[in-house]
Amino acid sequence: MPPANLADAGGMPQLVEWLIAAQQKAGHRTHVIARTPNKEATASYGVSSPISWDDVSVQNALPPGTDVLHIHGEDHQLYTKASPPPVPAVTTVHGNLPHGGAAFFNPVFVSGNHCKRHQGRAFVHNGIPLDEFPVGNANRRGMLFLGKLRRSNKGAKTAVRVARRAGERLTLAGQPTWKIPASRLPWWPGVRAVGAVSGRAKLDLLQSSRALLVPARWDEPFGLVMIEAMACGTPVIGTDRGALPEIIKHGQTGFICRTEEEMVEAIGAVDQLSPQACREHVERRFDIRRVCADYEELYRR
Repeated sequence: MPPANLADAGGMPQLVEWLIAAQQKAGHRTHVIARTPNKEATASYGVSSPISWDDVSVQNALPPGTDVLHIHGEDHQLYTKASPPPVPAVTTVHGNLPHGGAAFFNPVFVSGNHCKRHQGRAFVHNGIPLDEFPVGNANRRGMLFLGKLRRSNKGAKTAVRVARRAGERLTLAGQPTWKIPASRLPWWPGVRAVGAVSGRAKLDLLQSSRALLVPARWDEPFGLVMIEAMACGTPVIGTDRGALPEIIKHGQTGFICRTEEEMVEAIGAVDQLSPQACREHVERRFDIRRVCADYEELYRR
């Protein structure tokens, strides 16, 4: 069951699609309940859209014989320990919360850091279907930033400053799309803004960049784009915040940096890293099939 508001859910709807596909390959039957289903999905599963988003309406939408309800999102008012769901359930918390995870029913977080900061007891790292992210070619150029440009905690300004100091071209991918230099960023001629990207366009950027810059200024719960990049053989240069040190293997699949100066130095060293090492790191730790297996264990518990 994805959250009521998919519009601000980032990569979560895509992650849910991947998890469902893995569960179906593992022999499970899945039904989705969502206020606003992903209309672009070519669903091979049932979908219900209750008129009202409350516990009674959701319960009425459950197919007969449902074994487990898997809740995705931050809508902790739907089911709580005081008002439990009608069937066994887990709640994957995808975002940062102003409070701990105590209000959720069987909360599962998306990284160890995320879990610790919310006083949780369980976490499952996100994953991707590896065959959708093949390693790119050897002709790589420039840096890539992929995220919401208006969200200062994503660090777009820092990415521009770092690329400029390193003398490296930078592609900014994400909303909004700016046709002219914007005063909110330290613009320079080496920056190219391409707006929001998805599908083939996104994959091309991930495969053709020398590195992905993730200068996060907040505690990232996970950061799906980082494992997408590394699966394509592209190292990640990020800050020492949130889950980044769990995802990036420092000195092998990218660099964890504490200052802008360290990020500039990392750009100079990024070509020493092996695209194959980046790929193998994701294969070992972030395959969507592992995510499926981890959740199966939580369902049993």
